[in-house]
Amino acid sequence: FWITSAGGVVLGLILIGLGPILMATYPEPQLGSLLAVSALKLALVGTSVVPLQLLSKSLQFREIGTVQTLASLGEGLTKILLAFAGAGAWALVLGNVARGLVLLLAVLALGRFRPLWHVSWSEAQRFVRFGAKVAGSGVLYQLYKNSDYFLVGKLLGTETLGLYRVAFDVAMQATDAIIIVVGRVGFPVYARLSHDLAALRAQA
Repeated sequence: FWITSAGGVVLGLILIGLGPILMATYPEPQLGSLLAVSALKLALVGTSVVPLQLLSKSLQFREIGTVQTLASLGEGLTKILLAFAGAGAWALVLGNVARGLVLLLAVLALGRFRPLWHVSWSEAQRFVRFGAKVAGSGVLYQLYKNSDYFLVGKLLGTETLGLYRVAFDVAMQATDAIIIVVGRVGFPVYARLSHDLAALRAQA
């Protein structure tokens, strides 16, 4: 828990550190402030990782679905309300931060996990080795998933990028919620069935 929480903070600091490079690519005066606030989501999500994975491990589908639905609802409502209020790009950024905050609060409220003041590197090593591989896969996926935003913004401008991103989010909101739930519970389900060949075949 403490390693993933610290990892979220570190990633947030890296995002802030990339600010000058991104500001040189996109000459937007508010970009530095937008990136700094966006970093909050990484810290919030990093803190949510372990409680959420424990829900997945115990196959608590109802709780997982509730958490993800509330997070998506919080994000969507925040974006819509701020957009109508004329917040511009801040609607997108604060909507993402709202998702991270609602996700953390919901998973702590619905899960039984409570962190202890205990850190042991020897205990964490095997988790770090496995997690590094999963994280590497996730980084490659995010680069693939978000490369179109960079190209649209660079070639067509930030205004077009904003319209493109909002249209994509609105179209994919419901689908993403389903995919996240299915993807999160798929691994623990197959892990639990790993010693039951007949059950595995039935799921194929």
